[in-house]
Amino acid sequence: MPSIAVHITPSWESFSKKVFASKLQDILVLSFGIPKNDRLIRIFEYLPEDFYLPLNLENAYILIEVTLFPGRTLDQKRKFYQAVNQLIADSGHKTDASRVILIEAPPENWGIRSGQSGIDVIKQKE
Repeated sequence: MPSIAVHITPSWESFSKKVFASKLQDILVLSFGIPKNDRLIRIFEYLPEDFYLPLNLENAYILIEVTLFPGRTLDQKRKFYQAVNQLIADSGHKTDASRVILIEAPPENWGIRSGQSGIDVIKQKE
């Protein structure tokens, strides 16, 4: 049940958000084994004055934050980072102007499916 936020600068506007989101979802499915229909990806565009970048980077920057339940191995995470890096490169952007952050939030910290705790949803599946 990951929740993904993709933050981009205006120089990313030439890429197809729908295609990027679809490919990012495919990477999540392959890397972490989440169900294909379990998707929540939001893409936010910022004006240059609203996105303060590291000084050594150009204006083309992307930050991808993935919040998900804990439990992925380091190897799975490494493969995910590499696949996202390739997606960024395939989108025509420099990979050194990107950051991917995985945020592991315990299931009891998620309110999902009509106000249930994520931990209760997991227990129902067991």
